[in-house]
Amino acid sequence: MDHDKSTSPATPWNKGKIVGQKAPFKMRDIWAIRVRLQMQSRRRELAISNAIWFYSCTHSRYKTR
Repeated sequence: MDHDKSTSPATPWNKGKIVGQKAPFKMRDIWAIRVRLQMQSRRRELAISNAIWFYSCTHSRYKTR
């Protein structure tokens, strides 16, 4: 008797992984990412990360400075 994959229970893709909200990046992590993007001349990704960082700083409850 062959087992059909559609009838067997599927295992979740995140089984055994930590789920939920992750901790926010620290400033040193953000700067490390920015430096790597600058060294690789990845202007598009750097511009996107700058926009995200600016948005998060202006719309955050917590002040970074």
